[in-house]
Amino acid sequence: MTKKFTFCIFSLLLMLAFAGPVFAQTNKGTDFWVAYMDNVRGVTSSSSCQMSLYLTSDISTTGTVTVADGSYSQSFNVTANQVTEVVMPQSAFLGTEGQSLKGIHISAANPIVVYAHIYASNVSGATLVLPVNTLAKDYYSINYNQRSNEGNSYSAFVVVATEDSTTVEVTPAAPL
Repeated sequence: MTKKFTFCIFSLLLMLAFAGPVFAQTNKGTDFWVAYMDNVRGVTSSSSCQMSLYLTSDISTTGTVTVADGSYSQSFNVTANQVTEVVMPQSAFLGTEGQSLKGIHISAANPIVVYAHIYASNVSGATLVLPVNTLAKDYYSINYNQRSNEGNSYSAFVVVATEDSTTVEVTPAAPL
């Protein structure tokens, strides 16, 4: 009887150990940064290139989208279980290499999920934007040889610092 009782208690404790809360990384947050990178067609006054941010949440909330250089600021409202689109101006586009103040800051009163989409005619790219509190310190830019009917196509990456005076080290695995 005691072996059976001990086995039952051990089994119960084992089940309770694995029944506790599980903490996982999430793409929900209240503070996000992203940038509007180059498109093979570029961005000009006559270009149809557009970047949209898609915001959603399981609860209604409000917030703002701002460009770090102060050139753009837009308030938004997210209705629970709906998608809110914020169309970014072409002035938020990163047009040259190097440092700039074109980071796009999304701030919400309650947790939201953010997706970014850039498109021009039949050329498109999208990304899931991670909240600041889930960011790490090491990243890989995984690229490949581009093939496009557009001509000069290339791989690229952007680094957005969430704090002033951030130092970034890029270690290329192949010639840039």
